[in-house]
Parts: sequence; C-alpha cells; structure tokens
Amino acid sequence: MRLNRKTGSATFTAVAPGPGQLAVSGAGVKPLRKAVTAAGPVALTVRPTAKTAGKLKATGTARVAVRVTFTPTASKVSDRVVNLKLRESTR
Repeated sequence: MRLNRKTGSATFTAVAPGPGQLAVSGAGVKPLRKAVTAAGPVALTVRPTAKTAGKLKATGTARVAVRVTFTPTASKVSDRVVNLKLRESTR
C-alpha cells in the first residue's frame, strides 16, 4: 500500500482472478469501479470523502474500512474488507 500524504489517498493492489469488475466502497471513501480484462494485479486508489478529508486535515490520520468487491463476468460475486489508515501532512 502506498500513501499519498498530500491528498490523503491510498493506492493498493488487488489481484483479480479473471475478467470482470472491481469495486471499492465504504464509509468515508469515494466509491470506485474499475473494469478488469484479464487475471492479475490491479491498482486501486482510495480517496477520502469531504468529511474524512476534514478529519485528515485536523488530525493527520483517519481509519476507514474499505470493501473491495469483484464481480466476474460469469460467476459469483466475491468481496473482502480491508482496513486502511489514511494519513495526510498537517502542515
């Protein structure tokens, strides 16, 4: 996982088992959908909502639980929850 302290975002890699769609959601983060054409690693960027960004600006850190959902083109949906700690420079 790579943190961007300027924007308060975090980029992490999820491994897709095949073609389909990856979605990121959760309280305090902006939703994201990304199409996957083949199996392999996919970079996902988690960006804070305005409320979470305010907390980051005030305290420099915020914990969020992010749900990563993979929807394949021909099978069942699978999801996983990832706990992240976002950080931002307070200067």
